[in-house]
Amino acid sequence: MPRAVLLRLCMALSLAWVPAGFAKPLTEYSLSALKKFLVVRGADCAGCDGKEDYLARAEAIREWPVDATKKRAHEEGVAYRKKARQFNMSRDDFLHQMNESESEHPLEGARAERLWRRYQEQLRDGRVDFVNGSVRFTMPITHKISPYIHPLLADMIERAFDSAHSAYVMLPPAWRAWAEQKMDWLVETRALHALVFVLLSIVLIDLLLEHLRGRRPPPTAEQPGQPAASSSRRKHD
Repeated sequence: MPRAVLLRLCMALSLAWVPAGFAKPLTEYSLSALKKFLVVRGADCAGCDGKEDYLARAEAIREWPVDATKKRAHEEGVAYRKKARQFNMSRDDFLHQMNESESEHPLEGARAERLWRRYQEQLRDGRVDFVNGSVRFTMPITHKISPYIHPLLADMIERAFDSAHSAYVMLPPAWRAWAEQKMDWLVETRALHALVFVLLSIVLIDLLLEHLRGRRPPPTAEQPGQPAASSSRRKHD
C-alpha cells in the first residue's frame, strides 16, 4: 500500500476516536475557549482561578453534550459585547448625537447627566438593541417632562422608578418580556408621560390649595350667649 494512502488512513482512524466536538486536545485550548467549552455544556467552575482549574473542570465534563440553548445564548452574548464596545462612546460624543434630535430642549445639566447615566447602565446590563447600525435604548422616565419640572422632583421620580425596576427584574423572564412590551408601547405613544403629567398636576394643585388654606386667618371661637370678640377697642371715659 502506498505510504501516502496509509498515512491518510491512519489520520482518518485517529480522528474517528476523537469525541464529537473536539477538534484538538483540551490542553491546546485557550482560557476563553475553555470557558466557552464549559458554558455551552451548562457546567460551572466555582472557585476556578487560572487556566489549570478550567482545564481540569473541562476534562471532568468532556463527555457532556452541548446544550443548544446555552450555546445560542453564549453566542448572542459575545455578539452583544462586541457591539457594546463599538457604541461605548464618550459622554461628549453621546450628548452631541442626542442633541441633534433635541431641537426644542437641548440637553444640559442634570437632564443630560441623567440620560447619559441611563444609557451607560443599559449598555452595561445588556438591555439595549442594535438595529441597522444604530442603538436603541429606553429614555429616563422623566426625559420628556424634565424641562418643565424642578430637577429635584425629576430625580425623586427617577429614584422611585429605579426601586420599582429593582423589584421588576426579580420577575420570571416571560413576565418581564410582557411588561417590557407594554412599557415600550406606553413610552412610544407618550401615554406614560401623560399619566405622569396628570399625577404631578394633581399633586401641585393639592399643594397649592393647601397653601391657600394656610393663608386664611383661623376662625374665632364664640361661646354661646356671648357677643363675638371685636378687634376695635372701646375708649374708657
